[in-house]
Amino acid sequence: MNRQGSIDGILEGWFLDGPNEMPDRVFQAVFDQVERAPQRRSSRIRLRVTDMSPTARLLFAAGATILVLLVGAATVGALRPTPTAPTVTTSPSPSPAASGGQAVPATLRQRMVGELRSESPASAGQAISSIEFTEDAFSYNGTLLVSTASAAGPGQVRLVSNTTAGGCSEGDVGRYSWMKSRRGTQLTFVLVRDACAARAAVVQGGWQRIACETEENDCLGPLEAGDYSSQYIDPFVQDSASWKPRFGAIHYTVPDGWENTVDYPGSYELRRSADPEGSGILVVSDVVAISASNPCLDEPDPAVGRSVEELVAWLTHLDGAITSTPELVRIGRLSGYRVDVRMDPAWTMTCSFSQGQPTRPLFTDGAGGDFHWGVGPETRERNYLLDSGGGRTLLINIEAQTQAAFDSLVTEANAVVRSMSLPRP
Repeated sequence: MNRQGSIDGILEGWFLDGPNEMPDRVFQAVFDQVERAPQRRSSRIRLRVTDMSPTARLLFAAGATILVLLVGAATVGALRPTPTAPTVTTSPSPSPAASGGQAVPATLRQRMVGELRSESPASAGQAISSIEFTEDAFSYNGTLLVSTASAAGPGQVRLVSNTTAGGCSEGDVGRYSWMKSRRGTQLTFVLVRDACAARAAVVQGGWQRIACETEENDCLGPLEAGDYSSQYIDPFVQDSASWKPRFGAIHYTVPDGWENTVDYPGSYELRRSADPEGSGILVVSDVVAISASNPCLDEPDPAVGRSVEELVAWLTHLDGAITSTPELVRIGRLSGYRVDVRMDPAWTMTCSFSQGQPTRPLFTDGAGGDFHWGVGPETRERNYLLDSGGGRTLLINIEAQTQAAFDSLVTEANAVVRSMSLPRP
């Protein structure tokens, strides 16, 4: 489906006037209509090599390959698929300054992610769609559709391909109008003309800015009020199963002042920028009960079933935890229960990571060893335990480190959780 024609009149009138920043309501309407594929907190969620961002994993794999060659190993394996790209062949191109063009506007000089552009031959073999502008260059997924870039008048950018990798011919010229949301966290490109159809199928449409503080992560960073999509997590994939990024696996709405701080294969985190560490919303796929015999370790309890009903029954009768009466809920298309949890003041068990303070461990991941979640003496939690299919449970956790902080957070965080759509693959 192509929604391009339905907004031609709006965009034509807007771009004739020159500005490239729209009022929030107008921008969101256009962003939603443009076809996007046209033509545990950081200290307690350990990042495996296979959970790194595509860029970080490629760098890590390159270093590992060199090391293995030095010691004479024959092969290097990969635990999860990494996007592959054709070999890049480029020819020198003059910079915008050298050719009389203007530098790309600062707003565009960033990396952006969007829905996989499956209709473009450049996306063949790719798991994600990412574009990046610098002062004088453009690329798709790092090595494809590499082009010289320059400003081409108010709200427009000009691209000249200097590689055949991705489907263009060298020298193909393209021009696009662009507009940004109020703070530039979302951008939309509209095709004016492009001699390269493969690039046209990639560039036009909506994009989200990548601004994660953690280099090995592709999270969105600070957000302005609006609708956003995850691009890495797939909450319906079993923890130990084969995985690949799935853009839009979680779609949600936030008010101003929030940020996305984690987007890993099995976890996604949102928090208010002004809140202290440990407060926010965490989504974790495939959670199970922590071991009763070794609760300080990341080990599942084989005696507790993995379904929502079994986990809720276990949680509400767990020593050391005080829970609310479970309430039936539905988030997106998933049903389950909402349960508030705090630690029993009489509980005294400590773990090596709890710095001498009592802690009541609750959950780990289905495979064990990569996720450990619980409550401390002052921690307050609201847990949404949702049926994600196949006898597995998805956890959406709202947490703050004190009762006062929780009271301040919970109403706003509830609205964000309630806005989530969780479409199945």
